[in-house]
Amino acid sequence: PHPYLLPSMDGSVDTGYNKTLRVDCEHLGVPGESLMNFSQIQMRYTTSRLNALLCRESPASAALGERTEAELHPVDAHRRANRDTTLPSQSSSFKAQTKSRGKINLKKNNNNSSFSPEQPDNLNPSGLLFTSVEEFNAKGYNPLLIPTPTTLKEVEKSPLRTLWREAMNQEFNAQMTNGTWTYTPLPDGCKAIGCKWVFKVKIEGAKLVKLKARLVAQGFGQVYGVDYLDTFSPVVSFTGFRLLLGLGALVNMKIFHADIANAYLKANMDDEFKVYMRQPDGFRRKNLSGIAEYCLLVKCLYGTKQAGRGWHYTIRSYLINKGFLPCDSEVCIFVKRTENCFFIIALYVDDLFCLPISSNAVLARDNWVLFMKELTNYFHTV
Repeated sequence: PHPYLLPSMDGSVDTGYNKTLRVDCEHLGVPGESLMNFSQIQMRYTTSRLNALLCRESPASAALGERTEAELHPVDAHRRANRDTTLPSQSSSFKAQTKSRGKINLKKNNNNSSFSPEQPDNLNPSGLLFTSVEEFNAKGYNPLLIPTPTTLKEVEKSPLRTLWREAMNQEFNAQMTNGTWTYTPLPDGCKAIGCKWVFKVKIEGAKLVKLKARLVAQGFGQVYGVDYLDTFSPVVSFTGFRLLLGLGALVNMKIFHADIANAYLKANMDDEFKVYMRQPDGFRRKNLSGIAEYCLLVKCLYGTKQAGRGWHYTIRSYLINKGFLPCDSEVCIFVKRTENCFFIIALYVDDLFCLPISSNAVLARDNWVLFMKELTNYFHTV
């Protein structure tokens, strides 16, 4: 089978450790057999059809070496005849491949070279190219076995490079629409921080749902006192949140939830500190004079030191302008009294938990819907 294909699961394998592994033994080159007793349980890289084999002896197979060929199970005899005589501990390539625990060899080739995420040329060994999520799912490929890129070079080698590019374009266009930065030459004496693309695969079950790309600033390059000053941003305490839940149960009212999408990007950078950032990979440009331009951050991009604090004071100012008052002992709990409702809101970063207390549940919900309409006009909520 193709290395990206999800193998059919129709057999049962006893590992000897009271654990059962279901696997189709035809993928091991043993047709007609569905039950196997593996004698190895540690992940090992090989060039066989199953790239992940088990390599420590189990109690059920400890005496396997003392049995004659006639006494062996047919599958055990096949494995003994075709096993690799080189012990994993004596193989330098095995040590290099297993240096980072958890990395699995996904590539199957004929020259005994193994897949490595650090080798961009091996990210797409079969030259596959998919132009849509539906095409990928229709062919039955396993999205878990497609490596997630970490750099633009790896994106260009990925079989999903068209989809990754679309995700990057969507993120870049969203940043430009939001006005996250303005282009300007780098002033003398100023240093620019870097930025990085972060990629994520959204999977439901064994199906690919969506590819997401997010641009984050490398805030570790910021200098205290030059690029930022304060970074602390409070959140509601667990005691305060439990009090909100208990009060909702006491008055028998429903607690509503709202999530602010891309919350940090709604906050403005402090005018006192000007943070310059290098242009993101894949979207670099120069001005008409041919001089390289830099991004002067206007909004709190993810990754900057002051992003969390900037967002907290943005949502705090919005709630206070709407008539909410913060509690003296819990600065992230806001209350507001109207003619027919009493609002209690707990704030945890970009999550709002609201308890509207009214004479009946219908009236409380109507007040929540009205509040959400006003919130949506100011922020994008989920």
